[in-house]
Amino acid sequence: MSTRVLAGDIGGTHARLCLAEKDAEKIHIIHEQVYPSQQYPDLLPIVEDFLQHQDIQPLAACFAVAGPIRQQQAQVTNLPWRLNADQLGKSLRIDRLSLLNDFQAAGYGLATLSEEQLVTLQTGQSEQQARRALIGAGTGLGISCLIYQNNGYIPYPSEGGHVGFAPLDKEQSRLLTYLQSSLGYVCYEHLLSGAGLVRIYRFFLKEHGTPSAFSDSIMQAADPAAEISHHAQLGDDELALQTLGCFVRIYAAQAGNVALNYLATGGVYLAGGIAPKIIEQLKSPHFLAAFHNKGAMSDLMQSFPVKVIMQDLVGLLGAAEFAFQSLVK
Repeated sequence: MSTRVLAGDIGGTHARLCLAEKDAEKIHIIHEQVYPSQQYPDLLPIVEDFLQHQDIQPLAACFAVAGPIRQQQAQVTNLPWRLNADQLGKSLRIDRLSLLNDFQAAGYGLATLSEEQLVTLQTGQSEQQARRALIGAGTGLGISCLIYQNNGYIPYPSEGGHVGFAPLDKEQSRLLTYLQSSLGYVCYEHLLSGAGLVRIYRFFLKEHGTPSAFSDSIMQAADPAAEISHHAQLGDDELALQTLGCFVRIYAAQAGNVALNYLATGGVYLAGGIAPKIIEQLKSPHFLAAFHNKGAMSDLMQSFPVKVIMQDLVGLLGAAEFAFQSLVK
């Protein structure tokens, strides 16, 4: 039987686990299961439940975690979970168990993707072995940088989603003022996330009058962010259209900031759960116009390759890849 590893992509909404095998060409997910994170007190009971239904003990494990990793310990963002790799490894009887930042894992996952799993927004002028950058909105906002070392790309994590939001026009300045009244400090994750879509929609509700029965139905839905995106794409709600348009421009501007911060001439990659769902809006001229709008650096912005990752399991695949690498170290 082939060597199997355990991989997990742990976020504030879902914990996705899998057993994986690897051959010369690709990683194969053998069994996968998704758990609602907030219904569990910790990661351990989730993993124990998953493993008790498997017929083999994995030789290694890696969990991609939304939040900073320090000395193989992590406080999961948007969850009251404190994870410790050593304790998890002992409890699960897995000697090689690692924690990775979720966007560090996505960086490892990038190498497992085919061109068919990417959508190009801007071809640019890619440089071989040059720095790459990842940015992705989902439950939160993740950012990482990939640097070519020892015949492959090594991803480095960041908490760049928590840098302060910088408005670029009068509308965004009013949005910032609106959010400061309730949040105080406003970071990009407060806007570029599922919760961020809802915040922007509420801002436009306040700017354009009282809520209607239609807007109430959106806000009372089980997933209001998904409803906002859905109605924006249908074009049947002007506030949803404005919301998604504002979201896309802010997303593009921050992707451009990341491109400049890392000088990512190897490419800027949009990951996360939201980008594939709004791919038509990202392909519109408004995204690249906001991405390019960098003053003296506007010409440089046109040289960065920009692509959207359409494979929503990239973090899980990256965690599996790291677990396999740990077996040969």
